[in-house]
Amino acid sequence: RPLSPRRDPKEQSTSVANSSRQRLDLPRWMRSEGALVLLISAIAYLTTLILLEFVFQIFPLDAVSRMANGFYVLYANDPHLAAVGFVWNPLQSFAAIPFLLFKDLWPPLATHNVAGGLVSVTASAGAVYQLNACLRDWRVGRAPRLILTLGFGLNPMVIYYSGNGMSDALYVFTLVASTRYLLRWVRQSDLRSLVYSASMLGIAYLDRNEAVGSALLGGTLVLVTTFVRITGSRRLRLKNALTDVAIFVLPVATTFVGWATASYVITGEAFPQ
Repeated sequence: RPLSPRRDPKEQSTSVANSSRQRLDLPRWMRSEGALVLLISAIAYLTTLILLEFVFQIFPLDAVSRMANGFYVLYANDPHLAAVGFVWNPLQSFAAIPFLLFKDLWPPLATHNVAGGLVSVTASAGAVYQLNACLRDWRVGRAPRLILTLGFGLNPMVIYYSGNGMSDALYVFTLVASTRYLLRWVRQSDLRSLVYSASMLGIAYLDRNEAVGSALLGGTLVLVTTFVRITGSRRLRLKNALTDVAIFVLPVATTFVGWATASYVITGEAFPQ
């Protein structure tokens, strides 16, 4: 049998060193600009949460009430899903529930509204990431892109709401994500991006009623963009434009009707707020 050629010991040591270095290297996505932006934002906003809740002890009543609604779902005398209440849209309260599951291990999750604050931290960091990703989608240069991202992330209002447990951070995240994909659709005419944008806007309504206004403005943009971009007869262009508008507003309409129906069936009022 032919003998296999023997490798040079130096080559073997070099290959072993390279392979070990590759094993120790972080995955590429963890070293990307987006991952670093997300990580730095999360650390900064977690610091904001600690300062607001433990140093300055600022507890907005709106934030505490929304966290409490999620608390009632798990720990009320009669725990049930409808205990989340129907005065406010439920997303902020539901998002706090996974953190409230551990309140026996660390009571400040409930007593200091850390559960709601962690939702705000996550949403605010996500909003900064989505803005940075939007600028990368549009191939904005690195220097102006990072300056714009920094300007958004360090906005005093963004910083304050990033750790106070109110619903604003989650609302901003869904709107920024919806805007990112809507702009991608405007640029590339990508139906998937339009669906993503519409879905994020539907989620936004589960957090705040104001998403209806965003849906009206966004729907107008979709109508005009498709009507201008499509070639053919006026009737064909209008048909395609109305089809895209239907795709865009359907998630918001579904959440609007679904939440109002659930409220009416359980409380007897479609809009108790």
